Formats: sequence, structure tokens, C-alpha cells
Amino acid sequence: MRTILFICILLVTVTACQQKQEKEVVNSSGEPPIVESAKKEGPLSQFALVDLEGNDIDLNDYEGKPIFLNFWATWCRPCIAEMPSIVRAQKQLDQSDYVFLLASDESAKKITRFKDLQDFPLNFVKLESGFMNLGITSIPTTLIIDRKGDIVMDHVGALNWDSPDMIEKLREFAQAGG
Repeated sequence: MRTILFICILLVTVTACQQKQEKEVVNSSGEPPIVESAKKEGPLSQFALVDLEGNDIDLNDYEGKPIFLNFWATWCRPCIAEMPSIVRAQKQLDQSDYVFLLASDESAKKITRFKDLQDFPLNFVKLESGFMNLGITSIPTTLIIDRKGDIVMDHVGALNWDSPDMIEKLREFAQAGG
């Protein structure tokens, strides 16, 4: 029995150590730390997205606008639990030109069914490639992309997106990339 417990602890430790090297930003509000990766350069075309009708979405079309790109799944409880705070953040950031996209790699039919059953006024889209093709190993994962198209924040895990500290940080990201 101790051997099984030891193996489980070892697996959890190894899995945690395999996560990307990221810088944690400590906040004073007592909320979970915000994880920011080093600024990533590259074309936004790496994200193959389509709307729920199958039309291509090119993130380059949103040039000059900050993008809140959340990766989620219909079966992911933490993903669903953070959606009300994403809705509230979207409302608070309305004047900041943010584009909010919630991308799942599930079928458009499954995403549409979820959308129809829930009361989240969010822009749900389909990720054509799997999460693993983008290096996403855990959901929810949220990327904040600045006005220049650079990823300025890469957060893994659920978060209270409408907390005052987070809204301030998102507004700063929206202003910085311009």
C-alpha cells in the first residue's frame, strides 16, 4: 500500500515538474498566482480556429485589438466554473476593444449543444488542431495577446478573471500593445 502511495506522489511530482518554465506574478489579493510566460513571438496563424458554422477565424484579422483566448472543454468543471467571471470581465473590458474567444477542440455540435444549454454570452469557437499541437497540456489555459499580436500572458488553470487586480492587469495589457 505504501508503495502505491509513493508511486502516486512521485507521478504527481514528475507531472508538475514537466510544466513549462513560467514566472509567477505574486498578487496581494490572495488569489491564485498569475502565471506569465516569457513574451512569445510568432504568427497568430498557429491557432487554427473556426466559428461554430465552420468559417475560418484568422486571429491576424484582429490586429490592433487585444485578444483573450481561453482553451476549455465541455467536460472540464474548472473551465465552466470560471466562465461567469469571464463574462463579467468581458463586460468590464468592453471599452478596451478586447476580443474574447473560448476555444474547444471538441466537435462544433458538442460545443453548440453546450452553448445552447448554458447561459454564457461568450464567443465559443472550435480549435481545429488538438490542444497538444499547441503545447497545451492542461485546461483551462488562457492566452492574452496584445495589440501587436504577441502573447503577453499564458495562464494555466481557472482564475477569477473579473477581480479588480486582474481587470487592471488586462487593461494594462490592452494599453501596452498599442
